[in-house]
Amino acid sequence: PWELSRFQHLAVLGQAYWLSEDEKYPREFTAQIEDWIKHNPVEIGVNWTCTMDVAIRAVNWIIGYYYFHGSPEISADFWDKFLSVLFLKGRFVLRNLERNPQGHGNNHYLADLAGLVWLGLFFGTWDRETEKWLETGIRGLVEEMDYQVNPEGTDFEASIPYHRLVTEIFL
Repeated sequence: PWELSRFQHLAVLGQAYWLSEDEKYPREFTAQIEDWIKHNPVEIGVNWTCTMDVAIRAVNWIIGYYYFHGSPEISADFWDKFLSVLFLKGRFVLRNLERNPQGHGNNHYLADLAGLVWLGLFFGTWDRETEKWLETGIRGLVEEMDYQVNPEGTDFEASIPYHRLVTEIFL
């Protein structure tokens, strides 16, 4: 359930919509998001146990928003629900950052921080809380660069897949 609930496929779905202008894609986007929200109440269940997954999902939902927000097939009620749950993801990520007691983390923590940056940029200066997401995310990513990147440029977790992931997150 974790991979599907990351919604990494939304970019492909959105690209199909932009290329074809076929309204079946916004309908599918809406159906998937509504089904996910229905079966995954905020902070309950397997899809809320790992903050990294919540952050990844938030980023992918934001990507989906930008592909589909102009569709006449999607109601204002859907967008209200979508934005409400997306906002709650931001709160969840900030309260559940995956770092060790010394204040640093690993690739999970970086994904958490990147999610906060995306959420902070998306919601902008809506209120002090959303501003804090952006500030926390940027500050944390800058601090973690010194901690997680070895002097020769490799990831401190000493794993090629993690090195790739961490590089993508920093980029």
